[in-house]
Amino acid sequence: MNSRIFVAAVMLAMTAAAASAQPVTLSLDEAVRRGLTAGEEIQLSASVVAEAEQQVVAARSAIFPQVDGTIGYNRTIRSPYNFELPDGANLPFGQSNTWIAQVVVNQTLYAAGKIGAGVEIAKQFAASAKAQSEEEKNTIALAITEAYYDAALAREMAAIAEDSGRLMDQQLAQVQLLKNAGNASELDLLRIRVERQNLQPEITAAQNARDVATLNLLRLINLPPDSDVVLEDVLDVSDFVTLDAETVPAIVEGATERRPAVEAAERIVNIREQVVKIERADSLPTVDATIVIGEQALPGSVFPGTDDFNSDWSAGIGVRIPLFDGGRRKAEVRIAQEQQRQAELQLAQLREGVTLEVEQQRRELERAAEQIGARNEAVRQAQHAYELTELSYKVGNASRLDLMDARAQLRQATGYRAISLHNYYIALARLSRAAGMPVKG
Repeated sequence: MNSRIFVAAVMLAMTAAAASAQPVTLSLDEAVRRGLTAGEEIQLSASVVAEAEQQVVAARSAIFPQVDGTIGYNRTIRSPYNFELPDGANLPFGQSNTWIAQVVVNQTLYAAGKIGAGVEIAKQFAASAKAQSEEEKNTIALAITEAYYDAALAREMAAIAEDSGRLMDQQLAQVQLLKNAGNASELDLLRIRVERQNLQPEITAAQNARDVATLNLLRLINLPPDSDVVLEDVLDVSDFVTLDAETVPAIVEGATERRPAVEAAERIVNIREQVVKIERADSLPTVDATIVIGEQALPGSVFPGTDDFNSDWSAGIGVRIPLFDGGRRKAEVRIAQEQQRQAELQLAQLREGVTLEVEQQRRELERAAEQIGARNEAVRQAQHAYELTELSYKVGNASRLDLMDARAQLRQATGYRAISLHNYYIALARLSRAAGMPVKG
């Protein structure tokens, strides 16, 4: 019975291992979704936003009364009051046991706008954190998109190199047959063998580049490095469709206003404005109201009875008036004003940078789109030239060097076309990110 259980467990483990070894079909959307839900960067960004939201609650609490309760006991060991108290005296000093219970209520009546400015700062900081989190998401999505298409391109280049190797193997076999039949020389066979050996390092390099690009993609989307993934969105020219004439202008228009980084910088400027208000308000009076509701007991023993407590209630208003600080407050106002000016200049620089970035990526997208058409035509012509050269070589009208050159041109044209497709999708993703829109691949 135990052996059957063991065999069943082994078979179950083997089945689970086989299931886990199944390739994972991964689309670009799925890759981005994985990266944005499981990445440490996103979790850190979400934590910053949650912290900022709680700071709003903390700042707003200053508007409401602050209520504290205290209870204390004091045992007099030695007192400066060395005279004997008359019987029944309940004076608040010189007693052996003293109990005090109080509820203290503090309410700020006037703070020269500092509380409101503090609440506004917290709100602006929370909004800035959210905008910065959105910028971080777009940046991560762009990195994943670039890694995805880098992996797709590396796989395409490796496939091109491997196809060239298989084609050359077929030709090597043909030349071997021709030599065996006496229709090819030993030199012809030697040349194609050398060419095949020279191609192998290129194939190995392309395969290594494919593996490294895939590992980088798996790292960004938090998949195990040994995962077997199949990329669903490949660099297929037959599926390529350029954007219509209205889409790109729609992406570019209003890019600066949509960009989360710009919004975050605008919030920082607003924060600096509120800091200036707070620093100026430090030179103005503040008014606070305090209410103390207390009970005091002076029992003869340690623990008091209910009849031992006497009420001790009071209320008061305090005014704090800044008189002289040696110029500190004036200097702090100037510092806050300079920091506001710096934030405004940084915002202006960021807007200019976003405008330039959007224009650069728009031009790159247009250039990549034009290249795809040219590269596709180059592949078609190179394919036709290779087929004609191969036929000419078979009938003896073309040399071995001509065939090698035609094959190299076809491989080069196919690789350039794949690079053009890669560059177009990357440029589109970068343009979307620069314009503050969801990254599109």
